[in-house]
Amino acid sequence: MAKRLPSEPAIEKAIRGPRDSFIEDIYDNLSFIRKRLPDPNLKADETIVGRRSQTKVAVVYLEDVTNPDLVLEVKKRLAKIDIDGVLEPGILEEFMKDNKRTALPLSLVSERPDNICRLILEGRVAILVDNSPQVMIVPVTLNDLYQTPDDYYFDYWAGSLIRMIRFLGNFLAIGMPGLYVALIGSSPQLLPISLGLTIAGFRVGMPFPFYVEVLLAEIMVELLREAGLRLPPGTNQTLGSTIGIIVGLAFIQTGYISTPTLIVVGISAIASFSSPNYAIGLTWRILKYMVLLGSSILGLYGFILSGIFILAHISGLSSFGTPYMAPWGPWQTTGVLDSVVRAPHWLRLKRPGAAKPNQPNRGNKYPKE
Repeated sequence: MAKRLPSEPAIEKAIRGPRDSFIEDIYDNLSFIRKRLPDPNLKADETIVGRRSQTKVAVVYLEDVTNPDLVLEVKKRLAKIDIDGVLEPGILEEFMKDNKRTALPLSLVSERPDNICRLILEGRVAILVDNSPQVMIVPVTLNDLYQTPDDYYFDYWAGSLIRMIRFLGNFLAIGMPGLYVALIGSSPQLLPISLGLTIAGFRVGMPFPFYVEVLLAEIMVELLREAGLRLPPGTNQTLGSTIGIIVGLAFIQTGYISTPTLIVVGISAIASFSSPNYAIGLTWRILKYMVLLGSSILGLYGFILSGIFILAHISGLSSFGTPYMAPWGPWQTTGVLDSVVRAPHWLRLKRPGAAKPNQPNRGNKYPKE
């Protein structure tokens, strides 16, 4: 059977580091991991899932590092899955989630072998599915979804700057439209007088209520984003940008959307691409409308209540028994040092406690100069 050759990652672009990615053959994918981790303690336990598809699934972990209770729990949840066919790790993810009703991803899916090996070294478990170039890692925390291998290949100053920009982009993506509606729609007195008057001047003659105007602009951006993904390669960027500019100018000139609204929605759309994990980016796009709805109904109070509700929901989640808000809740010093900022390698002497590894130390003390 013909196989696809390893190519550059399509979604997780590598700025620095290896350029190979997983392919659709499970044994080739195992060899990619084995090449980077030629350790006799690296185990790959194979099982079959799917009554008709008979899909090969491999559970990969470091026997002397990974908590055996975690490995047992992963195998137990895989054994409970009774379905006709498994064609992609996303199907397994839905069955194995601790909370099946949440929109937040409770596992990490990656196409980069170096990223998977990095997490295996921390005591996590990788789940490989045959016929898929995506590998799933459990357990994960919200903090893990904002980290990439590139962070550790650059100097820790550059890695820290990139991470802080990602977190800033996350807050802008989820909260900026809702905050804009809350301030302009119900609490304009909190804005500087000149700014409030400028925005009010642009909205003179607008036919729709303020929140409908923002919602209309958000839907337009979502349609352009989805259409850009489906356009033929080579034309999607040029054609998508051209159509976006033309439609945006047309909405402004016809008086359906004001210029400040288009600016806010545009910044929010750009910020949503700052997340390195596509799944968490989709989740924030969903929650953004929840914040927008709360701000439309209750103004600034609705914006604050929506944020509290989201934070409370995230705090109650877990991934294979690991608190989703770790290392902030519960507090884990080793994890906090490598969260919003990237800790230097000579300070990362302990593994994160999220997966409760058997060997908490990565190595000996950093050698003296």
